[in-house]
Amino acid sequence: MFHRALLALLAAILLSLAPSTAFALDYDENDGDGVTSDNPNPAPGEVFGVSVESDDCGVVRLRVDSPRSETTIDGKQTNSRTKPGDADGTTDFSVSIGVEGEFELTGVCVPTGEVLGVEMVVVGDGEAARTTTADARQAGLLPDTGAQTSTTALTVGGGLLVLAGAATLLIRRRKGDAG
Repeated sequence: MFHRALLALLAAILLSLAPSTAFALDYDENDGDGVTSDNPNPAPGEVFGVSVESDDCGVVRLRVDSPRSETTIDGKQTNSRTKPGDADGTTDFSVSIGVEGEFELTGVCVPTGEVLGVEMVVVGDGEAARTTTADARQAGLLPDTGAQTSTTALTVGGGLLVLAGAATLLIRRRKGDAG
């Protein structure tokens, strides 16, 4: 009986590790996809080039996490632009961001929704963005990411479930020995 309980505990531990293992298998750092900027530190309003490379995606969307009113992509005021790539799998964009800060440029394959890569650019000295982010962290005003509970709460909950299962096994074992 003790061996069964030990096997059940081992199975619970292995199952809790299974999702992280499954997600880790999907990542391939050298698959030929990516986003690169020809100037990772442009001045506000300066036009710089961004290339999104993909081996097997025909249409690419470039997203810039900057204010839409301060961003132009290929001469149009927007922070997201979609266009087809060339025969080599490269899609080139001309980007301009009019405010100082740190911004992410994200390339997305339109047909699949797969993120092809992310590039950080610092417009100007970036100090305004660092100060704003630090102030927001201090005030607890960061954007909602969808994670409403901390990992501590999940760990405690999982531990309680394991303890409840162990207690159930012990009670059943004692009843089996008594009867």
